[in-house]
Amino acid sequence: MWIDEKGVVHTVALPHPKTRVDRNFRKFLKANRSGIGKDFFDNLGDQTIEDLLASAASFSTESLEGEAFPVDVKIGENVSFEAVTVEDAIERAVASLPLEWRVDALWILEDVTDSWD
Repeated sequence: MWIDEKGVVHTVALPHPKTRVDRNFRKFLKANRSGIGKDFFDNLGDQTIEDLLASAASFSTESLEGEAFPVDVKIGENVSFEAVTVEDAIERAVASLPLEWRVDALWILEDVTDSWD
């Protein structure tokens, strides 16, 4: 993810987004996907972008321009998702990542969950 000189947030699409999601977390999401509200990803995405833009002055995304979500990062890895709603689990998984990768992670999770419909 990077922010251009006009303040527009950009991400790089991935050909196989599910490979960036922890296997156990992916199973949890699939089993509980009916608990994901229709506008959940849009609303969380808007909030995440707002948080990102508010914090943008504290870090540079220039070096990330054109970079895809890191291969060695698995969304939902080392995040407890037991005894929480699926939406809470997604929020925890995204919040556990560095700020500059949270928007990418959200769109990856949305792509993965959309592929099951």
